[in-house]
Amino acid sequence: METKIALAALSGLAHETRLEIFRVLVEAGPDGMPAGQIGERLGLPPATLSFHLNHLKHAGLVARRRNGRSLIYSADYGAMNALVAYLTENCCQGHAEACGLPAGGPVRSDRKSKVGPMKRLHVSVAVRDLAQSVRFYSTLFGAEPTVIKPDYAKWMLEDPRVNFSISARSKRVGLDHLGIQVESHDELGEVAERLAAAGQSTLEQDETTCCYARSDKAWVADPQGIAWETFFTFGESTVYGEDAEAIERLAPEPKPAAQACCARA
Repeated sequence: METKIALAALSGLAHETRLEIFRVLVEAGPDGMPAGQIGERLGLPPATLSFHLNHLKHAGLVARRRNGRSLIYSADYGAMNALVAYLTENCCQGHAEACGLPAGGPVRSDRKSKVGPMKRLHVSVAVRDLAQSVRFYSTLFGAEPTVIKPDYAKWMLEDPRVNFSISARSKRVGLDHLGIQVESHDELGEVAERLAAAGQSTLEQDETTCCYARSDKAWVADPQGIAWETFFTFGESTVYGEDAEAIERLAPEPKPAAQACCARA
């Protein structure tokens, strides 16, 4: 953890109300808690709660996602543990037991790396036969799909960390598009800026429905014409939705080369 990130985190906690909010979220666990419930538990007016939650979010200590009309906040345990590791690194000249730390000392922090949600590579493949493809990829990955529908299947793999999906809806069989899945709106903005800097044209979609999920997205085409998206998913959908229009606008299907009128048979 870099010193400036540690300072931002410590500043975020250096207020009684924000400290109480953070402790409530740590207690709530990874699933987090709706903003309304946090306010009810601590007796905070919505405006006051929103101010302090935004401060904690900008400090990198909490994450936010949307579930329907509700905003769900959760503690960023990776950032919390990294801050503790930063503060206790080399404690007592390497004799961790002298200050009550576990044998072997605290987990060392990486001063050069920024702590935050991990990104996930997304690969989408268009297939002819969904059932046959599900059997193939389930065997290849050694895991059943995380999501399976009549026309779609998805594996959320941890090793490698990939969101791999297949669909029988596309006209073109093969690689459909690639992407980077992020876990916060802040990360979405950061990666979208990099996509815009790398690509020639971008397309932004807010609260779009695709692949049975609701997401905010930004699209760009790479030099080979492959569509890339970065997206933050905040809810599920009962319908597939569509991203074919975005892909077609960024990476249109190549037209066959014209044949000379006088070419010999």
